[in-house]
Amino acid sequence: MDRKRPRGFFSMPAADAVYAVSVLLLSSIALLPWAREIRLGGMALTGWLLAGLMVFAPAVALLMLLRER
Repeated sequence: MDRKRPRGFFSMPAADAVYAVSVLLLSSIALLPWAREIRLGGMALTGWLLAGLMVFAPAVALLMLLRER
């Protein structure tokens, strides 16, 4: 019974874990109620934050994939 129990289905590199947590954190900040009330350029801050995530999250993920190879 000295076998090590696996911690999950697969091991995740630290950079991927930081990326996943940061995307989840930023998206949850963007959906907070106070972000809907602040307007910048005629659009709510929620829209700006989610648009930024829509552009930068895949770009950063792509750069991370290219860096691995």
